[in-house]
Amino acid sequence: MKKLILPLVTFGILFNACNKDKNEESKKLVSKITYSWMNNSGPGSSADNFEYDDQNRLVKYYWTIEGSTERRETTFVYSGNSNTPTKLVHTNKYYGEEEYSYEELFEYVGNQVLRISSGGDGSDTLFLTVDANGRVTKENYGARSSSEYNFVYNSNGNIEKRIYSYIDWEDGTPVVSELILTYSDVKSVFRHANVTDWLMWLRFNVLFSKSGYMLGGYQSVGQSGITNFAYTVDADGYALTRVETFSEGSSSETATFTYINAK
Repeated sequence: MKKLILPLVTFGILFNACNKDKNEESKKLVSKITYSWMNNSGPGSSADNFEYDDQNRLVKYYWTIEGSTERRETTFVYSGNSNTPTKLVHTNKYYGEEEYSYEELFEYVGNQVLRISSGGDGSDTLFLTVDANGRVTKENYGARSSSEYNFVYNSNGNIEKRIYSYIDWEDGTPVVSELILTYSDVKSVFRHANVTDWLMWLRFNVLFSKSGYMLGGYQSVGQSGITNFAYTVDADGYALTRVETFSEGSSSETATFTYINAK
């Protein structure tokens, strides 16, 4: 669940004595998101870390958890000045296991469809259909699987509905589930990163859209539970903390944001 709720951040108006344009935004990039929680086992924490190059392209992401050697790392490989990667290299180490690596290669078919081959051999090919703005509208595995995601966007460029459909393997009936998303007016943490929106969905899920706004909450259609988020921001409008709460339970999680200046 923690990946589903990765945050997106606000950008305020920068005023100073240096005669800068009053409408110029402060340009920051998130470098670390630390998650803290309390459960029956006691307190815990984990962190998402982000590194960028001189063009503000995301070049490395890695996840760590407190008190463990477990680590997940992704390196983004680009060709020339393009902000669309040709390859992702994943290196993972799970608790009690040896470290291992694998690659994802990208094949572009026109401007609308992306084919991603996990492991580099094409055995796990995922198709992404994207619109003219680089936003994912559909995700599936072609004829290999009946499962498919479709995404509906609002006028601000946020995904307001995620529709998941598949054929039940036991009785052959179609199954459809919907997730409804609401947003605050806090802008994306990747606002000044030179990264395509579809990559944000593929690697960090739908809620990490570069063009979108900070998630306010989400709810699965047909279920009563609602997840909500509350934020504090700094003087420039960047999120400092985010607290997640669930309407049908007492559990909560706090995320703390650390930034670097964009190039």
